[in-house]
Amino acid sequence: MEQKNGAIVRRIVGYGRLRGQLATQRLAGLYEQTRWFINGFQPSFKLISKTREGARVRKKYDNPKTPLERLLAANILSEEHSAQLQDHHRSLDPIALLQDIREAQRQLADMVDREPPRPTEMAQDTKTFLGALRTAWKHAEVRPTHEVRPHPPRHWRTRKDPLADMWPRVELWLEQEPELSATVVLARLIEDEATAGVDSAQLRTLQRRIKQWRAVQVDRLLHRPRPSSTKNHGEAESCADEPTVSW
Repeated sequence: MEQKNGAIVRRIVGYGRLRGQLATQRLAGLYEQTRWFINGFQPSFKLISKTREGARVRKKYDNPKTPLERLLAANILSEEHSAQLQDHHRSLDPIALLQDIREAQRQLADMVDREPPRPTEMAQDTKTFLGALRTAWKHAEVRPTHEVRPHPPRHWRTRKDPLADMWPRVELWLEQEPELSATVVLARLIEDEATAGVDSAQLRTLQRRIKQWRAVQVDRLLHRPRPSSTKNHGEAESCADEPTVSW
């Protein structure tokens, strides 16, 4: 269970806090239904070998099989026990199992953190359930135990800005020649002795910074207040002396 805690247990149960004997019983029922659904009807690949050739790693997998098929193929069970498992597996309906799993998840979701229970919906029939599966992918996550956690926008840097020291020089070049491309600017930085340590790997970062700079300049030109005719001669001269950007 610990090996599949993230891939199975948390995906089925979620991260809500459950308390009480009733929650324990419903969780046990959910595990029982999930156990047969995953072990009997969910095939998976298994890694057979892994070889490294330089920087390339080649992995070889066997054919996808369910855990029940792998157990029966291992020949470690008695014939009686193996026959019992096969008979029980043939009697199961994967659609009905999945429908029961969703209903058990809905019941658990109503008990998370002792929230007031939501009004329970009537159980769907098999035809309605199958029809909903066709469009379930459009709604992304459909598990009742899943809860989308909003993430605040990140406003901090995860690494040091490689252009922090040389950006004033780049900005001066762009003010003098706004049509300069990021490739030309990078070539100047590489040739300039004052900006040692610059290499071609920083081209994409430079392209993003120049794109942001040009967007700011365009926004500044579009929203700059126009000088009115009532201004005096001194104000007109001060406006005329402001630096302009040619495009």
